Amino acid sequence: MLKKTLVGILTLLMLFSNHMGAIASAETMNETNDIITEFGDINVSGITEYIVEDSKVSAIPLPRATRNALPVTDSFIPDNLDLEITPRVPIGRDDRIRVNNTTAFPNSAIGQVVTTWPNGTMTVGTAWMYGNRVAITAGHVVYDAIRGGWARSVEFHPGRNGTSSPLGIYHATRMYTDTKYLATKDSNFDWGMLRFSTNVGARTGYLGAEWTSASQVNTHVTIRGYPVEKSSQMWTAGGNITHSFATRTRYTIDTTGGQSGSPVYRGSTNRAVAIHSSGASSNGVGLYNTGQRITESLFNIMTDARRW
Repeated sequence: MLKKTLVGILTLLMLFSNHMGAIASAETMNETNDIITEFGDINVSGITEYIVEDSKVSAIPLPRATRNALPVTDSFIPDNLDLEITPRVPIGRDDRIRVNNTTAFPNSAIGQVVTTWPNGTMTVGTAWMYGNRVAITAGHVVYDAIRGGWARSVEFHPGRNGTSSPLGIYHATRMYTDTKYLATKDSNFDWGMLRFSTNVGARTGYLGAEWTSASQVNTHVTIRGYPVEKSSQMWTAGGNITHSFATRTRYTIDTTGGQSGSPVYRGSTNRAVAIHSSGASSNGVGLYNTGQRITESLFNIMTDARRW
């Protein structure tokens, strides 16, 4: 895997905000990352696993990094699910639209996450299936030092529609994030995974993913998830990626709190290119939201997790 020099200084800021504007914090994170100019891959540093059943925490070795012939994985659509044609939604003040048919693919593979923390608080986020037993989300959806560390429990509601969970409710039995994220809260490693004991993806379907070392600017993507102010409803918006860095990607697509962990994906292929993780940051010229870019190393980790 190719490493390239990062030019500049990453200033990582953590904030907790109730801002509900059109472009707002995805959960609790904010960042500035203004002068990185080169593309490339920062390797994941390792995976830390939290096993819910016996509260075991262990650092596990990286998977074998099996490489596909192409840097992509395809989505899976069960035969009994309808297929939704993803609309292109323009960027604007708040151009999100509600998704009503949450059991049509790819909506069926995207769900609300309800996290209960050791300090007794609860938060909501978003995750998306990437295999029969693995869902992808943001790292801060499963680990938060201020709230007590690893989540005490994580519920996943695929295709949730208000008070209805038509495809079931699943509890993660294992949670994963990058070892370096645990140690430093570095936003370059803000990714997480959930593992289930049942084949959730066989019922919901799952998204694919892709990586590239080239710029992602002008790639049209959709962000679909569960804004906290929308009462467990799924909402969607789309637009072009505006800035592309080694491990982060920026856009002005509308998001609010609760959408952390949402897939940033190509509607034409249902392949994710990033994981939405933060919002309401400014580089001096305007507001933008940010995703954890799926780099080659993260792609390999995610794809091997499909086979666990």
